Amino acid sequence: MRSTAFHRPSRVRAIAQARPAHRLSSLVGVGLFAVLVLLVLGWSSAQAAPDPKGAVPPIESVQANMIKNMKLADFRLEGRVIVKKGKSKDKSYPIVLRTKGYIMQFEFQTQPLQIKLDLDPDNDRTQVFRRKSSKDKWTKVSGREMTRPILDTDITYEDLALDFMKWEDVKPLGTDSIKTFKTWAYRAKPNGPSQYASADYWVSSDYYAFMQVEGRNAKGQPVKRVEVSDLQEVDGVWVIKEMLTTTYKKGSKLAASRTWLYLSNAKSGASGL
Repeated sequence: MRSTAFHRPSRVRAIAQARPAHRLSSLVGVGLFAVLVLLVLGWSSAQAAPDPKGAVPPIESVQANMIKNMKLADFRLEGRVIVKKGKSKDKSYPIVLRTKGYIMQFEFQTQPLQIKLDLDPDNDRTQVFRRKSSKDKWTKVSGREMTRPILDTDITYEDLALDFMKWEDVKPLGTDSIKTFKTWAYRAKPNGPSQYASADYWVSSDYYAFMQVEGRNAKGQPVKRVEVSDLQEVDGVWVIKEMLTTTYKKGSKLAASRTWLYLSNAKSGASGL
């Protein structure tokens, strides 16, 4: 995705100085979602407090610039999803991720599940589909199904689709600094089924990319955070290597469970899409 994700501060500075913003790339908004780094690399959790007096541009102009950068390169990546819940033994799911144009396709290698995202900006929402295998037809995921977890991970279909990005009720929170990067902060409220009452997100003012996304409940308490924690370079394009999703214990900032997405063995021009 022609958006940027972030590595260690010193590394990111070097990347930013060496390449124009449009050459920095993230595969998940991730997140994604978010996209979205902290615990995996030993950073302390960011406690963002936006300055409400800071000048923030209208969300429409920010979204317009981000949409320009949403097209994905032709990649095939192998990786795994690791789920850690309390004292339970970690679970690991091998995956293959294929990307091309506005399509992202996740294929679980040991589970009967494939997920396809259509990120076309002309759609009101990101279109999400799933099937058991390549022999089956795609079925659209919508409504309350979007809020359900993918397998037993902390990631829902809504999280994977970065659904909050297209919510219509958005207000500025001010300016902030996330891991030395200047950001604009916004709060969005859903106009349809969602696991969140609102989502706060921080966008790099230099690169028009998500730095951090935090879903909240009706009391304004954090429910989940999605963050990118490492990058890798493939043929001159920077793509996600690690992403962390944290679900908090109710009413606290303590982690109840975490899910890591690790991607490696990236190959360009090999998506097969």
